Parts: sequence; C-alpha cells; structure tokens
Amino acid sequence: MEGLAKVLELFGGLVLLLFGWERLGSAFQMAFGHLLGGLGRQVVNPWQGIGRSAIASAFLHSSVITSIMAVGFVTAGLLGLPQVSWILLGSELGSALAVQLLSLPFWKIGPGVMLAGFLLSVLAKQVVLRQMGHLLMGLGLALLGQHLMSQAADDLTRWSPLLRPLVVFGLAALLTSVTQSVMGVICIAMALASQGVLSVASVVPWVLGSLLGTCINAAWSMMDKPPAGKRVGLVHIMMRGTTVGLGFLLLNPLTTFSLWLSSPLAHANQATPHMVANVLLLVAVGMALLFLPLVNLLDKLAIHLIPNPEEEWQGETEQPGQPEPGYQPKYLDETLLESPNLAIAMARREAQELATQLGQMMNRLPDALVRGDLKNMARLRRMDDLVDEIHRTIILYLSRLETHALSVQEMDTLLAVVGAVNDMESIGDIIENNLYHLAEVRVENHVTLSVDEANRLDVLHQVVFQGYRQAVNAFVTDNLELANRVLAMKEDINRLDGEYRLALVMAMRCCDETPNLVALSLQSDMRENLKRIYYHAKRIAKVVVRPMEPDDRMSNDD
Repeated sequence: MEGLAKVLELFGGLVLLLFGWERLGSAFQMAFGHLLGGLGRQVVNPWQGIGRSAIASAFLHSSVITSIMAVGFVTAGLLGLPQVSWILLGSELGSALAVQLLSLPFWKIGPGVMLAGFLLSVLAKQVVLRQMGHLLMGLGLALLGQHLMSQAADDLTRWSPLLRPLVVFGLAALLTSVTQSVMGVICIAMALASQGVLSVASVVPWVLGSLLGTCINAAWSMMDKPPAGKRVGLVHIMMRGTTVGLGFLLLNPLTTFSLWLSSPLAHANQATPHMVANVLLLVAVGMALLFLPLVNLLDKLAIHLIPNPEEEWQGETEQPGQPEPGYQPKYLDETLLESPNLAIAMARREAQELATQLGQMMNRLPDALVRGDLKNMARLRRMDDLVDEIHRTIILYLSRLETHALSVQEMDTLLAVVGAVNDMESIGDIIENNLYHLAEVRVENHVTLSVDEANRLDVLHQVVFQGYRQAVNAFVTDNLELANRVLAMKEDINRLDGEYRLALVMAMRCCDETPNLVALSLQSDMRENLKRIYYHAKRIAKVVVRPMEPDDRMSNDD
C-alpha cells in the first residue's frame, strides 16, 4: 500500500506541475497573446517556423498540443505543408527548453516565486503586469510539483530492476499518449533519476518512448481530418518514427555523450535530472538538423501517399447558392478553441467564405435589380440561405470560447469579429428582403428604367460593390490601407447620391407628362438600400482601423 501511495504522490506532483505550467501558459497568452497567435500566420523561413513553434510548445507545456494545432493550421489553409513541417520540428525543441529549466534545482525558490507572483497580481494596476503575476504563480506551482515528484520517487528504488530499457520505452510512450505532454513525461523521468530509480541505460529509451507517444497522438488526431490534415500527421509520424529508430541505433553513443555533457552532475552508473533533460535537447536538436533539409522530400512523399480528390477536380465549377446539405466549415478547427487568438483568427478566415458568397450576390445584383430579372433575384434569395448558414456556424463556433478567460484585448477582438460577421449577414438580408421586394414591385407595376436612370443606378452599385470588396479584404487580411480606402469612399458615395437625388428632382419638375411616382419611389428606395450596404461595409472596415467601441455599433451617422 505504501508503494501505491508513493505512485499516487508521484502522479499528484505531475498534475501539480502540469497545472502550474498551464496557468503559466494561460497568463502568457493573455499578456502576450499576439506572440502565440503568430504561430498561425504566414511563415516565410524555416527558422521563423521553428522559433515560433518552440515558444508555443514551451508555454503550452506540450509539443503534442502544438502538433495537433499544426494539423488544424494546414487543414484550415493558413499554412502550407512545408511551413507546418517546420512547426513540427520546433515543437519538440520548445518542450526540451522548458525541461531544461525544470531540471535545475530551483524548487527551493518556488514558494518565493509564488509569493512574488501573488503580490504582483494583486497590487499591479496594468493588465500585463497582473498577468505576469499569474505567470510567476504558475511557475512556482510547477517547481513545487517537480519537487513533490522527486520526493515521491524516493521510496520507489526497489522498482529500479523492473525499469529495463524496453519497459521504460513502452511506459513512456503510453504515458505521453495519455497525458499529451512530453514535458510531463520527461519530468517523471527526472524525478525517478533524481532518486536513482532510473538507470543511465534507461534514459535514452524513456525519451525515445515519449517521442513514440506523440506519434500515437498524431495518428489518432488525423483520423477524422481531411487529406491535408492527414498529410501533416503522416509527416509527424515519419520524422519522429525515424528519430526513434535512429536513436536506438545510436543508443550507446547518445548515452555516453549525454552522460559526459551532464558531468560533473552525473555519475558513471546513475542518471540525473540534468542528464534526462540533455538527452531530450540532443534528440530535439538532432531531429531538427536531420530533417530540415528533407522537409520538401517528406512533404512530396506525404502528398503522394495521401492524395486529395478535391485537388484533382479544381477545374469543376460549383453552382452558387446550391450548397451540399449542411454547411461544412473550412477553417473552424475544434482543436484551436483552447487558444482564443487562434480561434478568432480562424473565424476571421471563415468569414472570407461568407464574404465570397455575398460578393457573388452583389455581382449578380445589377441583372436582377437594374434590368428587372426577377428570376435572377429569386436565385439571390436562395444564395442568402447559405450566407445565413455560414453566419450561424461562425457565431456558434465563437460562442464556444470561454469568454471569462479572455483578456480585455481578446474580448475586444472577439466583439469586433462578431460585429463584422453580423454586418455581412445584414448585407445579405438587405438583398434578400428589401431589394427583392423592390424588384417584385417593379415587375408588378411594369416599371421601366430609362438608359440614364439604369446607368446612374449601375454606377452607384459599382462603387458600393468596390467598397464592399475592399472592406472584407481589409477585414480578412487585417489591411489598414484598404480599410482607410473604404472610409475615404464616403465622399464619393455622398456625391453620387446627391447627383442621383438631383436627377430625380429634375425628372419630376421637367417632364410635361405626369411623373411616374412609383418609378421615382423605387429608384429612391434602391438608392437608399445601396447606401445601407456601404454603411455596413464601412463598419466592417472600422474593425481594422480601430477597436470596436460600443458607440460605433449604435450610431448611424452615415
């Protein structure tokens, strides 16, 4: 029973360590979320990808989670397969760097670090400093958890004969696949090594077993993914699986070198926590150096082994407004909900699908409205059904974020994205309801527009359409220059609107015949609805120009 109690104490220390590191990562994300959010942005060179991934893995306490996120990135189309491969190489390096910190005898300062963090979180007025306080408390908890694990391993020395290389290899793989944390499993090895439970010969197999465990998680996570996501999982398995094989081939040299590197902390026949950390660092660096030149070759092999039928049929055109039953989002990956910045970025990317559908509707509007094609107008109403479905999917996805855990900046960004998506949906409603009704009235009353009247309406539509396209492009790409162009179009819109109103007044006064009030009223309503579309486009652009403010959503000064 005493042995079982010590095992429970060992895993209790592991839970405390992982919880503390999770608090550290959450605080870092709230204080410097844009740095972790950069992991999903365009990666232009290998070192940039490896560096971003190492930072994310270190603060997320798991290269496994980073690898699963990488599958989401390539599935969402944010990054290509080569860029994600660089992220996979950096994820193990991040865990190795975090383990290096925990291998040092810092546990004695753990309570002091927690106290300093608590005082900072209570007394600081700035949000960033308060989050830094939470970060220090998380670090202190992690240090205490590592110390508790080492104490629990003290009475497990009688189990040392059972921990043969092949046994620890399988045990490490199992623990990694369950905990999804290479760092946590390596910390168990450091605790066992600190009490002499883990022999020198078993250190390298334990580290290699943790790598194999990440392969199990990668294989599991790629099961329900599209071909692009499965390719990432396959590259992950090929890199880490090959590293495990080479590690066993070089078992003795790797053990000898890591033992020498850990001197004088290590002894000839007894492993130390520092040795365990060094083995993981050597394996991570060696894997990066080995596969960095081979990334393109591995990617081509993955593409060959897992073909994508959609890529083979890119030439086929889809009929707008005829979606398959049940809209399937392209970018809203469930695994990214744990990182608010990334989840919001995915929603922003998914909004591009909404904007594309609306763009098709706007492009067809002149035929339906200016030229009186009621059949085409009915098609636009059907297309708006897909707009509503995409809008509902994005809002439901964002509603799953834990808003109480968001920082003020993240909450502002979330509200801005929700507002922009709502504005897009409002544009669809204007087309579906208001403009469709006007088209019906026009047909029922046999209203015919003159060439000049049709041209004026067409010109106003083209300017509004241009503003809409620039607004959604600015929103999706976060392009400040494009957003400012949309706001600057207000003068052009007002000028065209003034010329249009003047023409309507002149038409009423200059005609010898009684003016067609129905036609004039229809044109006035069409003009007003096109202006409303620009108004919503301008609000979308304002999301990029400045953070959304409450008054900005309530006022109608345009």
